[in-house]
Amino acid sequence: MVGRRIRLGTIFRSIGGSYSEVNGTVHCPMATGKKKKTLRREPAASYGARADAIAAKRDRQLAEIELIRRGRGKLSGLPRKAYTLLTRGWAKATWQSREEILKAAAWLLYLDRLRDILSGM
Repeated sequence: MVGRRIRLGTIFRSIGGSYSEVNGTVHCPMATGKKKKTLRREPAASYGARADAIAAKRDRQLAEIELIRRGRGKLSGLPRKAYTLLTRGWAKATWQSREEILKAAAWLLYLDRLRDILSGM
């Protein structure tokens, strides 16, 4: 069954999907009642590469916390909470949970940097 041919500029032009232009018309595969092909996602990163990326991000955040500790003499407030997230329970957490922990710790460190900037004004 061939899809209906619709002139350019009609309302069907705004519908997403694949079109093939033939002689100034647009072929609308949605008009045939057929399902659109699903787009294939790119293959997920390998388990080892994902684990290495998570570990490297954790190391960077712990290094940033160490710089804060050296600069202030002691660790308190938001950086201390980030440190707690990155150390306690890390070994028991799943990789997905570790990614969420990293996001939360990054947010805490961001807020601390923002606080430093605003207090310096």
